[in-house]
Amino acid sequence: TCMLLLHGTDDALLPVQGARELARESSQVRYVELPGEGHESLALRSDRYGAAIARWLVRGDGASCPDFE
Repeated sequence: TCMLLLHGTDDALLPVQGARELARESSQVRYVELPGEGHESLALRSDRYGAAIARWLVRGDGASCPDFE
């Protein structure tokens, strides 16, 4: 199963290193590190990331794991 993992570099609750390690564990993870975003701010930034996430979801066909652009 393909997974898009977005993680903010300023996340004080879940340190960014944990997300990096998780992403390295699977070729089916597309990891995007977001500078300056924290644990709570990321969920409030649909204005900034929503369209790109929607495009990624549409490009996924279930057989492949598209890169995040």
